[in-house]
Amino acid sequence: MCGRYALRTSVPELARRLGVEPSTLPAGAANTPARYNIAPTQPVLALRVDDGARRLEAMRWGLVPSWSQGPDARYAMHNARVEGIAGKPAYRGPVRRRRCLVPADGWYEWRTQGGRKQPYLIHRDDDSPFCFAGVWDEWDRPEGALRSCSILTAAAVPPLDEVHPRMPVVAPEAAWTDWLDPALKDPAQALSALDVEHLPALRITAVSSRVNNARHDDPACVEPLARD
Repeated sequence: MCGRYALRTSVPELARRLGVEPSTLPAGAANTPARYNIAPTQPVLALRVDDGARRLEAMRWGLVPSWSQGPDARYAMHNARVEGIAGKPAYRGPVRRRRCLVPADGWYEWRTQGGRKQPYLIHRDDDSPFCFAGVWDEWDRPEGALRSCSILTAAAVPPLDEVHPRMPVVAPEAAWTDWLDPALKDPAQALSALDVEHLPALRITAVSSRVNNARHDDPACVEPLARD
C-alpha cells in the first residue's frame, strides 16, 4: 500500500524531469515547499496530459468518482489495487481515459517489530524522484470541479515484501508516455507497460516514529533512525 510519502524535489526541477513546460505551471508553484509526510485527503501534485501537453497540477489524494455525491470518509480511495482495476466501478472509467503520474522521492511503510510498528522510508540512494502510476477523476461541485487521484498498488517484490506485502506501482520512465496518453483506451495495454518486477534501485531506511503523525511534516520525518 501507500499511505504516506515524501516529495522534497522542487517543482521547477520536477517540471524539467517530467517534460512539463515551465510556462504551464500554476501560479506560485515554483515556491511550493518540500513535503516530508504527505497523507491521504491532502493536495498532491499529479502529472496528466491535457490538449497534448503534460501538466502538473494539484489534486486531492483520494479518488472522488465523477458519479458520486462527493468525498465519503467511509471509503479509503487513496490506493487502487491494480488487480482487476478495469472492472471496478470507481476505476474502470479513469483507468481507460484518466491516468496520471504522482511524483515522489520516497514512501513510507510500517513493519511490526517487538510489539511496535517501525516506519521505513523507501527511496533511491540519491533521493531523486520517481513516479507512481495513478488514475484521476473530476467531480462537479458548486464551487468548481474537484480533481482527485488514487495511487495504484501491487503485490510487493523482494526485498520490499519484507516490510509490507503491498507496494505502490512505480511507473518506469519508458511507460510514461503511453500511461498518460488519454487516446489509449485499452486498460490492458496501458497496464502491461507497468512492470513492477523491475524497480529502480531502492533503499529501505528505518526512520523515526515522528512520521506516524500526519501533523508532522518536516525534515525529521526522513532522517535515518539512530542506532545504538
